[in-house]
Amino acid sequence: MVSSSNFSKFLEDKRGQEFDVFKLLISAVVAVVILGLLLSIINIIIPPAQGNPSEEAGKLVQSIVNKPSQFQETQQVTFTNGKNINARGIALATKGYIEENEVCLSLGDFAQRAGWVGGIDNPNSSNPVSITYTASDPLQAKIGAVCDTVSAINNAPNGDYFASYLGSSMKAEWFPSCPCTEQAEGKCCFVALKRTS
Repeated sequence: MVSSSNFSKFLEDKRGQEFDVFKLLISAVVAVVILGLLLSIINIIIPPAQGNPSEEAGKLVQSIVNKPSQFQETQQVTFTNGKNINARGIALATKGYIEENEVCLSLGDFAQRAGWVGGIDNPNSSNPVSITYTASDPLQAKIGAVCDTVSAINNAPNGDYFASYLGSSMKAEWFPSCPCTEQAEGKCCFVALKRTS
């Protein structure tokens, strides 16, 4: 009981400190802590906007189209029913640096998961120019991409461009027969869906 009465005396004692300023400082610190807790709870309940997959894929390819063998991926994006990415939109985002037929889309890490239409590696609907999410539950993913010249892709060491230059970032089996690799020259951009963790 002695220690609590000493603390009470300390709070009531105005000597040696500006008590009103001290109270204000404590109130400000408490308010910042409460605000931090509230914001973290709100972000859990209502996650921040997660980028539109189509727009993010376009921005990503635009940023790497002239950087051969440089794999990059987006931040997390949210696929909801009907959301898609397509080669035409990606080509348009690059403002003429690549054509629609120079983009190959893969389901990547999601190739074995139901709820997708399209993708070069989809056993149910092979389509290298479009991927559409058809499931009802939202899905968090990242989009990974790499662009290079057709000659560099076709003349990669050991005949495996992905293993030679990208390691485990992308896999050759995700892109079994992309039309852009069969061209005599030009570029080819590989775009794949990746898990977030």
